[in-house]
Order: sequence, then structure tokens, then C-alpha cells
Amino acid sequence: MSHHKTTLIVTNQDIRDISIDCLYQSNPFLEVTTKPCVIPAGKRTEVTFSFYPRQIMKYSETVTFLVNGLSTVEVVIGGQGTELRVDVVTPKKKVVNFGALQIGETCTRTVSLVNRSLAPVSFLLVAAPNAALPSGVLSINPAMEITMKPRGSHLDVQVRFAPTARVPYFSEEVMLECVGGISVPLFTIQGSCQAVGIELDTEHIPFGAVVRGAQSTRKLVMYNTGDIGARFRWDETSFSPDFSISPVEGYVATGMHVDFTITFHPAQHNRDVRYDNLICDIEDGTQLYLTLTGACIPATPTKEVLNFVCSVRSKETRSLTLHNKTGTLWTLVPVIEGEYFSGAEQLVVEPGQHRQYEVTYQPLTMTTENRKHNGSIFFPLPDGTGLLYNMTGFSDQPRPIGTLPIDIPAKTQHTETLRVHNWLRVPQRFIVIREILKPDRPDPATNLKGFDYIDVPGLSEREYKLHFEAYKEGNVHSKITFKKRAIWRVPVLLCDLQSVSCGRHRHDQADSPSPPVSESHDPAL
Repeated sequence: MSHHKTTLIVTNQDIRDISIDCLYQSNPFLEVTTKPCVIPAGKRTEVTFSFYPRQIMKYSETVTFLVNGLSTVEVVIGGQGTELRVDVVTPKKKVVNFGALQIGETCTRTVSLVNRSLAPVSFLLVAAPNAALPSGVLSINPAMEITMKPRGSHLDVQVRFAPTARVPYFSEEVMLECVGGISVPLFTIQGSCQAVGIELDTEHIPFGAVVRGAQSTRKLVMYNTGDIGARFRWDETSFSPDFSISPVEGYVATGMHVDFTITFHPAQHNRDVRYDNLICDIEDGTQLYLTLTGACIPATPTKEVLNFVCSVRSKETRSLTLHNKTGTLWTLVPVIEGEYFSGAEQLVVEPGQHRQYEVTYQPLTMTTENRKHNGSIFFPLPDGTGLLYNMTGFSDQPRPIGTLPIDIPAKTQHTETLRVHNWLRVPQRFIVIREILKPDRPDPATNLKGFDYIDVPGLSEREYKLHFEAYKEGNVHSKITFKKRAIWRVPVLLCDLQSVSCGRHRHDQADSPSPPVSESHDPAL
């Protein structure tokens, strides 16, 4: 219950000073505030009585004062304890529900109180402390001590809810606190502030050392602990060139999470790769920040070197054995450097297994002792390390495409059609060299003719006409070479041409038919 104070004034009407001392001992319902003192003649002093009724009843106490240590004066103090009847005018408003507000919104409710007690009441309105409510979000006015007159006086109380951040649903009682430690619940405040509550499981991911050309992945989780789902988007360009993230954008529902895969794929050697404050924009205007660190180190070549030897424009294949001693599946994408080296784009190695990987060397130019074809093949492993193999290729002169035996009647001109292939994507001009190897001393009666060069478009073929004529019988062994520049030579064709007499030719034709003079053969170069 409330308390009431009254003051007793003691006046010295004598011509001499007097001493006064209160002999009453304070009790739970009546407290006397005074000290022994001397009252000068004609002066006065005050004695304060505080009444704290504990029950609904009438109280009467006799307070004795000792004057000058000899005489006593008694004063009767009486009072009555009444029921505390401060309540909400409308019972429906005992629950003040603000509903679900958004950040930045403000809502105010008015609660009317009535004092039906027989005595005035002084009290404070206090909301129970709640850790979920930030300071200043909930306010009650008036906030100072209130005194309400008895027998039906009214008071309007303003309750204001102004959230600045997400506030989970709360239900708080507003207490009427009287002096003396008495608390009585008056009404209840309920409400919440719905907002997006998105956060990352970590703000810093270290990748450690990764070999140049390899890559390493880490997982990142985004949680939505709020009340509203929201879209998100990472600034993808800020991850380049050493990092990448997937997915870049999306939607995270309330109570759900999104898993991200972050890949570290450094392209340049750097002992300190650091990307600070990578930004993820949230739909409600907030931002999340992430820091990524790592290091890029050079790969160490293995002791095994792959050596290739073959003729120019032919090919040789060598195999490598890769052992997967881990418990995870390897899906390797080899990185091959070197113009004339090639291999499969992908190799899958099961856990605890080994697989063969074939590398093919197919040179289009010849090498020298001091200048070989060099290359390398790098297998980036999932743990950020890798396997690097060096490769060396030596290409020799081209081999003759073949030998073309032809029987031709003497004194008859023969034309042979040869197909010349250009293996490059650009046009090439080939110089044609026609040589008679046998007999050692060419006979002037034997002629081997044709154009001195031929132009062939890129990745296509052209026909070359070779004309042969002999005026007497004999065997001619010739070589046709198509040469580009001073050091490049392309297919060499050996021709065994036999010139026979007309009669013999007809006799052979009867036993073993041979093509007519006008018919052309078609060997591909």
C-alpha cells in the first residue's frame, strides 16, 4: 500500500530553553523521524511521522516525548489503512498490443488509470527489465512519481514503442510501485519488430598456401535468423582475379540458410593475398562483410621428365600414372603448356585408385639439337597442391609418304595428280623440288616436269600435276619434295617410273591390266 506523512510541530513557549526527546520506537506501520534536541525560547521544531498501513484497519499509537528529562508529554497518532484500488479504466486495455512493427516505425498507445481508493496514492510506473528490448525502444510517460487523488481521479499514461532494430516478440508487465516496496501489476505490453536477421557463420576465411595454377575451396554459410526472407547479392567483381564465389545472388527464407562455395585460384605468385571487406548487399539495405586471405606459391616439378621423339607431323603418346591416396574423388583438369603437346581435358581418379593419363606430342615443325620443343603438364589437386611434369620433344625430318610405282609406255606423256595437304590454318606456298635419283646420270631423253610452287589454303588440299615423258625404255627412280622456307620440308614422295616399249606395254596389259596414260593416280600428301 501507499504511505502518508504528517508533521508534528513542537513549540517552546517558555522563556527558557528546553530539551525534548522522543521515546517512541518506530514500527513497521509508523515511523518517527526526529532526534533529541534543545528548543530555544520562542522557537519550534518539527517531528515527521510516516504511516505505512499493512492491513485494512484503523491504527492508533501513543507517542511519548520527554521534556527536560523530567516530564513527559503524550501525543496520540491515528490513521486508517484502506485498500489500494488503482486500476485500468477499461479492462480490455489491460493488454496493450503493438503488433508487429518494422524498423523505424513508431506506435503510441494511451492507457487510462483510475484511483478508486479512499486515500491519495503516490507511485511510479515501471516496466520489468527485459534483455531482448534495447534501451530507449519502450517508454512510459509520465516517467516520474505520480500522485493520484482519491475517490475516482483519472490519469492518462502514454506508452510508446519505437524499435530501431529487430525485436523478438515480447510480453512485459507494467508495475505500479509504491514507496515501501509494494508492487502491483497494472497492464501488459506486447509487440515485436520484424526485420531481416541475416548473418554469416564467419567473417574471415584463411586458405593457406596454394600452388599457382591449382585451386582450393572453402564453405561459407549464411543464416537468416530474422522474421522476413530477403534477397542477397555479392559484389562478384571484388573477388577477382584470385577468388570466386557461388552462388553470387539468391534468396534466403526466414529460418533457412544458404551454403556458398568460395574458390581460391591464384594466377600470380604472391605470399600475401588478402581481400578485405568483400561486400554482400542485403535487400533491406544492410551489408555483410567478408575477408579472404591466402598465399600463392610456385609448383615444384617432379623428377620425372617426359621425353618425346618422332618425325615432324607424326605423333607419339606417353602415359603418366596418377595415384589418389586420399578419401575424396579427384576430378582433375590438367593444364598443358606447349604448342605441340595435348591430352584429355579431364581425368577422374577414384579414392585409393590410380589412373593413366596419356600425353600426345604432334609437332608441326622440326627441331635442332639446341632448340627442342619444351612444355609442361600440371595437375591441380583439390587440396591446393599440384603435380607438375616437364616435357621435351624432338622432331626429325619427315618420312617419305610412300613409293608410287608407275609403268608408262615410251614416247608417251603421262600426268600424275598428287594431293598436297596444308596442315596449318593459314595459307602456305610450297616450293616443289623434282629430283631423279636413279639412274645416277639422268638421260636427257627423260623429262620430269611440273610447276615450281603450289599455293594451298589453310586446312585444305590442292592438286599438283606431275608430268613424265621418256623417249626410250628404262627405270627412273625420282623424289618429289614440297618445301616451305629454308628449313621446313613436307611430304616426300618417291616415284618408281618404268618406261617400256609400246609392244611390251600392250603385252603386259593383256596379262595384268594397267591404267591408261591419261588416267591419274591420287596419292595424298
